[in-house]
Amino acid sequence: MGQSIEKNAGPILTTDVMEFIQELKKMERLHQMVKKRTTGPIDVIARKLGISISCAHRLLEQLEQFGQPIRYDARVQTFSYIYGFHSKVDITIATVSDNMKIPYTTSTGQLIHKHSFSFS
Repeated sequence: MGQSIEKNAGPILTTDVMEFIQELKKMERLHQMVKKRTTGPIDVIARKLGISISCAHRLLEQLEQFGQPIRYDARVQTFSYIYGFHSKVDITIATVSDNMKIPYTTSTGQLIHKHSFSFS
């Protein structure tokens, strides 16, 4: 299992961070497709994102957890937000090395890696 870096009471990063970042990148890309109504059917989403159909369903469910219901329109064969997307979600993840100071800097004060995702 992955080792975590801890700040005070709880872990802030694990070695599974890169997988999580890849998942967020796929979710961000799917969000843009849903917002623009260019998804196609679920098998097309899976192919575009390089994932399985079950993973595509899971990503759609995760997008809905932002409070914006999604529906499939069989007439135009695309998923879309029912009411449009009226939220702003920003996620920033900083990956670091073992010899760093918290928060997210090296001994010289430099950020190691920063990944930002925006759903708006």
